[in-house]
This record gives sequence, structure tokens and C-alpha cells, in this order.
Amino acid sequence: MQGTNLVVTNVSVNGVTANFNVAPTFKPYPIVVGTVATHSWISSMRVAASADDLMDDFTIIRNPCIYGNVFHDKNGMNDYYVNGTGIGIASGTQLYVVLVNGSGNVVKSVAVAADGTYSISNVTPGNYETRLCTSAGTVGNPAPAASLPALWANTGENIGAGAGSDGVTNGIMLAVNPTAGTRLTGASPVLTNSTGVFINFGINFGPLPVTLVSFTAAKQEKIVLLKWTTATEIDNDYFIIERSSNGTNWETISQVPTQGNGSNLQYYQGKDMTPLSGVNFYRLKQVDIDGKFVYSKTVMVDMRHNNEQTLMLMPNPVIGDGLTLILSDIEATGNCKILLYDMTGKITKTYNWPLVKGTNNMTINGMQTLAKGVYQVIVEDQYGRKIGKARFIK
Repeated sequence: MQGTNLVVTNVSVNGVTANFNVAPTFKPYPIVVGTVATHSWISSMRVAASADDLMDDFTIIRNPCIYGNVFHDKNGMNDYYVNGTGIGIASGTQLYVVLVNGSGNVVKSVAVAADGTYSISNVTPGNYETRLCTSAGTVGNPAPAASLPALWANTGENIGAGAGSDGVTNGIMLAVNPTAGTRLTGASPVLTNSTGVFINFGINFGPLPVTLVSFTAAKQEKIVLLKWTTATEIDNDYFIIERSSNGTNWETISQVPTQGNGSNLQYYQGKDMTPLSGVNFYRLKQVDIDGKFVYSKTVMVDMRHNNEQTLMLMPNPVIGDGLTLILSDIEATGNCKILLYDMTGKITKTYNWPLVKGTNNMTINGMQTLAKGVYQVIVEDQYGRKIGKARFIK
């Protein structure tokens, strides 16, 4: 690497510099293959001579890494995207992306570059979370809490460059699962990354119009009672309660006006008088007097009978490599085991995951390696008891 470029400086065969074959003419050294920022997932690269002693055979080792951007997202995700101008220093404070393991300790951390890019390289495959922080922490020690300089606020986090966020604007992305590195070979290998995880963080300057302390939803016989509490409200106009059957497509249930600006605790509630018969997802849309809005985290209520399983799978049918499991009403912590069965009853994949009380969102990878068909997912707690079961289509 030279500066920000991936460069082939010189290659010799029997002590003689060999030409580099770039048809239709030969190209002198150094040869810039790409940039570190564009190809941060490359762990190592080798250029080998072919039978004609021309440098035209690549071997590229793909690096399990976590990379992406931190954006000054001035529109607060009103366009549904985590985007904006790249930023690495906010109000004179350096920002860091910290990789945290299941024990809550720092695995690695990197300073965000001035243009907002970052890359955590050579990550051992596993389950992690990433945090946007004002301190790097110390490897092996408890990780610092997600934090921003005064008057800065998180606007969203997203895996990939598409629309949406993880539903909780807290500077933390859960369920980050880099996979093992692989090799690309050939005369003209396509530089694509299939082992890294691309995560964007959005932040904005200025006090939040509303500080939401809590948001809950609970089943009460045949209805759902929703409650939320605010600590401060500035120029708030109203709240909208939205509901979804799958966490993707949303509809408005009701609108609740603000109780007024202030810095005291204010308590709100709403009701869904006709919830869906299965799993119901809820979120708040807080709208300012100027029409700007932000979303709360997503909560879930299961209206099925208690003897039915509370495991949801998304997307279903599976369309990519990842499958998200949503397991609700968990009362105990500890590691769980996720088992994937094909229709012959054979276990095709197993995963381990730490459980938390309440609702668990777990994303597992490796779906692209499965043959087409119907699969069953069974989740067992640390004592081997079945706590969730569902089917999906590949």
C-alpha cells in the first residue's frame, strides 16, 4: 500500500523486471490497482507470472472487515437514508468506531477519517456490535458507551447503503457478522467484497426536539396499550403511532398531540383497539412544528395464544444471505442455540447467540449456501428447552 492506493511497485522473474500485461499495450510500474478506501476489504494481494512471464495473474485475499461512513446527516433521515457529508471530527472531538464482542469488551477500534470513512480490518468471524464513540477504549477492557460531543445527536444507523435504519437511533449497530476471508484468482478478478460488513452512522448538530425516555407496548386482553415518556420537548407538534405486520410496511393507527414544550417528564399513551391476530410491530413518529420528523425504536406485541411460538423470520422467503430472527417475550438471559433443519430432519446449520430479556433481534448469515426448499428454525435456550420455532422458504 502506498498512501491511500493499492499499488504493484515491481515484479521480477529470475532477477529481471517483468512487464505488466494491460492490453493492448504494456503498462509501466507502479500500477495502481485500486484505493484503500474503495477496497479496504483486501487483506493481501499477489501478482504472479504466467507462462509468458507477463504479470497478469492475480490472487487477492478478501479480508473479513467492518467498514463504512459516518455522515453529518443534516436532514435527520427525513429522506429515509443515512447519508450526508462525511465527518470524522465533530466540534473538535475525534470520533471512533468501536467493535464490541458478546462480553461487552473492546475487540478493535479505529479513528474515523476526516472524510467520514472507517475500516476495521482482519476481524475474526463472529457476532459483534459496533458503537460510535468519542473515545477508542482499550482492547480487552469493557467498551465505552456510544457517545457524541455536546449538542450532537444520532440520526440513524444502517447496514448497507440503502434506505432505512435499525430502528433505534443510539449510535449502536447490533448483530454484525463478518464472515471468513476467501480468495479471488484469475487474470482479471472482479474486485468485490463478500466478507465485509458495510455500516453507516448518521449524526446531526443541535438539540433533539424530543428526548424519548421510554416506549412500550403491552397486550391487554384484545387490545394493545402503548405508553411513552418524554424528558424534554422543543417545538414538538404531535406523535403518530404506526403499526406493521412485518416491520417493513407501516400504517397509521392514531395521532396524539403534544402536551407542550418543557423539560419535565411528560407521559403519553395510546391504544390499538383492533390489533392484528399475529405479531404486531409498533413505532412512534415524532413530528416537529416545521414538519420534520424522527422515528422511535420498534417494539413488538404478539397477540397469539401463549402456547404458540413467538419467533418471527424476516425476510421470508429469504432473498439474500441474511435471515433475521425476532424472538419476543424472553424472560431469561444466557446463550441460545439456533438450529436450521431441512425437510428431511437433517441439521444444516447451527448458531450460538446471547439472549437478552424482552425482544431479541438476531441476524444469521449463510442462507445463500442453502439449496432451494423449506427449512425449519428451532431456537433452544441454554438448558436445551425449545423457545422458538418457525419455517422459511429459500
